[in-house]
Amino acid sequence: MLFKSRWISSSEQVSASSNPLVAITARTLDHSGTVVQHCDVWYVPLAWEDDKEHWKRFDRFSSPTTQSVAVGQYKMWANHNGKDGNRTPVNPGDDEQPTKNVDLDAP
Repeated sequence: MLFKSRWISSSEQVSASSNPLVAITARTLDHSGTVVQHCDVWYVPLAWEDDKEHWKRFDRFSSPTTQSVAVGQYKMWANHNGKDGNRTPVNPGDDEQPTKNVDLDAP
């Protein structure tokens, strides 16, 4: 929650929005670093990682794909052909920027 506190304390961010959102751009890559297309990208607040009811999917397939997400701590992962990639910790807002890029392992 330190990220949210810093975000809200920043006068630039408060003027931009009372509900701080960060545009996350996710790329899905295989083990060699090659882009894998047509993956679902999923995210969940860290505290709810094991509760599927809190999982959310980006609106579009990768790669890349962008989704606005509230400042906080999340796990994000790619799903391709019914298989999940590794869950990656992602903390939008930790750098107090309105955008964040993330590379996710494609299964």
